[in-house]
Amino acid sequence: MSDGKKLEKNDIEIRKNKQKEIEKSGYNLYPDRFEKSHNIDEILKIAESEKLSEADDIKPSAQVFSVAGRIMTLRVHGKLAFANLQDAKAKIQIAFSNEILGENFDLIENFDLGDYLGIVGKLFITHKGEVTLMTEEFLFLGKALRQLPEKFHGLKDQEALYRQRYLDLLVNEDTRNRFKIRNSVIKFLRNYLENNDFDEVETPILSSSASGALAKPFITHHNALDEDFYLRIAPETYLKRLIIGGYEKVFEFAKCFRNEGIDPSHLQEFTMLEYYSAYWNWQDNMKFTEQMISSMVKEVFGGYETNVFDQKINWQPPYDIVTMRDIIYKDSKIDIDTHQTVEKLKLEIAKRGIEIDDIENFGYGNLVDALYKKVSRNKIIKPTFLISHPIALSPLARNNNDNPDVADRFQLIVNGWEIINAYSELVDPVEQIKRLKEQSELRASGDEEAMMMDEDYVKAMEYGMPPISGWGMGIDRIVALLTSQENLKDCIYFPLMREKNKKSKTEMKDIEITMKEAGIDRGGAEKLLKKYLKDDDYLYKHSLAVEAVMKKFAKHFKRNEDVWALAGLLHDLDYPLTKNEPEKHGLITEEILSKHGVHPEIIYAIKAHNHLHELTLDTLLAKTLYSVEELTGLIVACALVQIDKKLSSVSVESINKKFKQKSFASGVNRAIIRKAEEFLGIELSEIFRMSLEAMQEISDDLNL
Repeated sequence: MSDGKKLEKNDIEIRKNKQKEIEKSGYNLYPDRFEKSHNIDEILKIAESEKLSEADDIKPSAQVFSVAGRIMTLRVHGKLAFANLQDAKAKIQIAFSNEILGENFDLIENFDLGDYLGIVGKLFITHKGEVTLMTEEFLFLGKALRQLPEKFHGLKDQEALYRQRYLDLLVNEDTRNRFKIRNSVIKFLRNYLENNDFDEVETPILSSSASGALAKPFITHHNALDEDFYLRIAPETYLKRLIIGGYEKVFEFAKCFRNEGIDPSHLQEFTMLEYYSAYWNWQDNMKFTEQMISSMVKEVFGGYETNVFDQKINWQPPYDIVTMRDIIYKDSKIDIDTHQTVEKLKLEIAKRGIEIDDIENFGYGNLVDALYKKVSRNKIIKPTFLISHPIALSPLARNNNDNPDVADRFQLIVNGWEIINAYSELVDPVEQIKRLKEQSELRASGDEEAMMMDEDYVKAMEYGMPPISGWGMGIDRIVALLTSQENLKDCIYFPLMREKNKKSKTEMKDIEITMKEAGIDRGGAEKLLKKYLKDDDYLYKHSLAVEAVMKKFAKHFKRNEDVWALAGLLHDLDYPLTKNEPEKHGLITEEILSKHGVHPEIIYAIKAHNHLHELTLDTLLAKTLYSVEELTGLIVACALVQIDKKLSSVSVESINKKFKQKSFASGVNRAIIRKAEEFLGIELSEIFRMSLEAMQEISDDLNL
């Protein structure tokens, strides 16, 4: 048992003993109710309105109050004690006097932080001007057997923030305020829609077809029906069924599930607000959206301007409008209007040197979307409507009258995040079934995000539909943006987490991951390097060297080069913070990258490269990083002893020679390098050659 667990166990035993002492005095530690006269914030307002004066001695007011909450601090001064009592909205100082409580005062020695108390007493103001409630009676309402944390802050506690949100809420005011904003956003949106004649409805989470969005679904089995069902990826088709059934305006706050990779702005389980209005088109919807979103920001924040990640965002209409074709052309010089087949577009993307992960599996619409996300999305900062998406990307949207190749659709983009997706709905059942068949063919050819055929929805359409415009917004995402949270998990009370201390599949077997699953791209990794390495030029160049070598070995092993390169680039992210505590090297990187949603296999490989952790190297990624990271230092040392100090003057033979000279670059751990042969199944001389070639290819960046 670790020292921390021993201390925790001892503390629990001490608190249980205190519990027994309190019970001996005749108190019931767990009563069934307590009658409160006021909440704490109400008492503080009363104190302010009555303008109680500071007392020369303790002279409580005449009114008696009863409040309840947790003890958050406790200070005993002889025959007088003070505590801070906290309820759901506020905190107040409580005083206990031996003179008033008599023998019951002695029970205070059995109080613990976190205990629930009911207090009956009167207000007074201390000499320091603090509003205080003098206790005349107290009642135990619940004993805390575990010690509350002093504070939950910083990277080292990030996992605990998610796993034990109840403690985070209890001790962090910023967290409580963040979730108050979330609740205020939902409340405003619900009221706004209801005030505009929308009806709130509920639709199924389980269905026989996953439709309403381009996404990979979760599958579950219904035992009673002995049939597989899908967890909903969007409520869209059911909400439109309700329009067919006679409703004109409907909305739903819907839990949705998409079996895709996790990154800071995506989660597999999330809350979506969707609404649909009969007789609107996408332009009506856009005007309504501007007014609703801007009004929401003004109501919740007191004005149109908010700080989003230290950048001022003005939400006041009108918002900018850009077409997908124009913004892609501006940022890549690729004109999607002249490359209207998937083959032509792939050739042009390759010609421009733009790398898109899994490009071979994309249909035309998803390829355009991937290109836009690669070159343009992160550059859009202020609220902007993106319009004129290819119709192939919008299988449930209506064609534009003037250009049938694009959809009557818009997205609201803010600070590089897609906040809202909306369009004029396709209401022609003949055209709808044609598009769903096309989507089914794409799905059969490997596009897992292509939409499934939904014959029941098409059947409903055949009963007739009016013109409709619909709209969807991720609640978690808009709240994260408004509160400057990098990770959506920070805006969800209880985000889904892997079972603690349970090995992930990526730690137990070697698997291949894609850049979509990686959780971070090269640009995001570069930003982290600049943030944590700051001006350490040597460490930055070392990171570039390891990145290049990892990419070379990924190519050799036929693995994803960009994913392996990320592991190399980020492997020493926390070194400036841990260089004096080498046993912690990799652990802080783990916490940073976990917060940013980086794939566990990448994180595990980075943590495992520090041999002091003695972690099992059971993935090829981890084995490679462990082996070659040390080797790059030896190769740099070999370059620095050349006359011209250039990598081009280094040979495999010179590396091999210097490797055998233990006095040369004595700080290099040769035992780790020797392990490379065993780990990678490659002769050491070939490992030297591949690593040297990789570094020579970026010699200008390394100034060698």
